[in-house]
Amino acid sequence: MKGRTFKRGSTWTFVVDIPPDPVTGARRQKKKGGFPTQQAAEYACAELIASMSKNTYVPDNNITIKELLVTWLEEYAKPNYKPTVYDVESTIVNKRIIPVIGKQRVQQIKPLTIARFYNDLSKKYSPDYVRHIHAILRKAFRLASKWEMISTNPIEKVEAPKLRKTEMKIWTMEQCMHFLNIAEGHVHYIVYSLAIHTGMRKGEILGLRWKDINMEGKSLTIQQTVNWTPSEGIIIQDTKTASSTRRISIGSLLINDLEQQKEVIEANKERFGNKYQDNDLVCCYENGEPIKPRRITETFAYLTNKSGLPKIRFHDLRHSHASMLLNNGVNPKIGAERLGHSSVQIYLDRYSHLLPDMQRDAVDLVEEKMKSIKNPVDKPTS
Repeated sequence: MKGRTFKRGSTWTFVVDIPPDPVTGARRQKKKGGFPTQQAAEYACAELIASMSKNTYVPDNNITIKELLVTWLEEYAKPNYKPTVYDVESTIVNKRIIPVIGKQRVQQIKPLTIARFYNDLSKKYSPDYVRHIHAILRKAFRLASKWEMISTNPIEKVEAPKLRKTEMKIWTMEQCMHFLNIAEGHVHYIVYSLAIHTGMRKGEILGLRWKDINMEGKSLTIQQTVNWTPSEGIIIQDTKTASSTRRISIGSLLINDLEQQKEVIEANKERFGNKYQDNDLVCCYENGEPIKPRRITETFAYLTNKSGLPKIRFHDLRHSHASMLLNNGVNPKIGAERLGHSSVQIYLDRYSHLLPDMQRDAVDLVEEKMKSIKNPVDKPTS
């Protein structure tokens, strides 16, 4: 493989013979100029020859970031992600990334440009959201490398924004029970009861079927979810991970609520007759249709305001349930399995802020036992 340098005006240029066109067999050359010295041109020429020898050379192309991301969405994300995840990724790509840096060429974009892009995003959006954007770019550029569109990956040289810890908002057990008292009789009451008593996610609750519940065994099994996407509307799908598919023990309070819900469902079936859409769902509209997740969010905000309790998100009921487990001494392994976390460490990391109070209680308990040993109470003699 040959290369040479020559001066053109005040700068230097190199030319290298590259492998012939695989289709026509025609001779091809790579030429690059603008080097201030002959030594700089020779060094760049040697680097190119070395990369071709190692089969790491990537020919110049005009592929833009927009073209890369559109290809990544269609060729990778769509066949591998669930519709709910794909819709989120597609929205971020089309609304946040392409309008800003979509026209830039994949081979020419620099790490500094990406870093500045993140800094601008951080002025409008949360660190967690910007990290999501970073994750999308990282996945797309890694595939660009595998697809031999680029020889170096600029995203690997950019750090994701650091997360800022925010205080988790939860309700106490007393507040949760107060909320259920206020919500009693509401059409979506069973949704809130399931959330508080089990810590299930919204989609898991809306996807729960009667055949997934064992009343006698006092347990339920999570196997599917109900979600909504802009492209497909309501979709029913399997749980997202192996750890999400799980069995949860339930108590008599929730079982009573489920039995009442069963009576409501049977009455609705009789009232609607053939028009009832029987999906075997525990939580559904009067005609059996799956509930739109957005409706739960809206009614939860309304009932929270009615209850006079501190404002939290519906998802915070899940965190509140975790708090109840930890504060009542439930083994973290059981808590992690109950909430569907893939590991105990994730569970503890997420709720570690609750541990100091538990440590205080543990120390006090041990201290009392030590005192009783050190200063035993005299037993009365007969």
